[in-house]
Amino acid sequence: RYEQASFVTPVIIASGKAMENNDLWRQMIADSSGLRVIFDKDTEEATIRGAAQLVAFALQATKISSSSSPDVQTFILSSQEEEIHPFKTSEPRLAATAFYREKALAQNAFISAIAPLFSITSLSGERIDQLSNNKNK
Repeated sequence: RYEQASFVTPVIIASGKAMENNDLWRQMIADSSGLRVIFDKDTEEATIRGAAQLVAFALQATKISSSSSPDVQTFILSSQEEEIHPFKTSEPRLAATAFYREKALAQNAFISAIAPLFSITSLSGERIDQLSNNKNK
C-alpha cells in the first residue's frame, strides 16, 4: 500500500510451477530487477491479479487528478494491507544487480549506436525507419 507518510518497498509476487521449482530463475529475476521475489503459496493467476491492481491504481489516479483538490498526491491502492504468505523468497544480490544494470546500459548504448543502420532516407530527405510499418505517416 502506498501512502503519503510512508513508503513500502515494492516486491515481485510470483506464482506458477516454474517459479516454485526453479530457485535459479527466481534468483535471476531478483538480481536483474533489484527487487525481492516472493513466491506466495496462496497466489494463483498472478498476471491477472497484477493487471487488476494496475487498473485499480489507474482508476484511483484518475479520481484523484479530477478531484477539486489538485494538490492531493496520495495514491492509495487499497484500503487494507494485502496479506502475503511467503513460501519461497529470493533476495537481490547487490553485485549481481549492479552487473545486470551495467549490461542493460551497455545494451542500450549498443542499440543507439546501431539504430542509424536500420533507417533509410527517402528521396525528399525524410528519414524512414525500416523496422516500422509507416502507418503513422
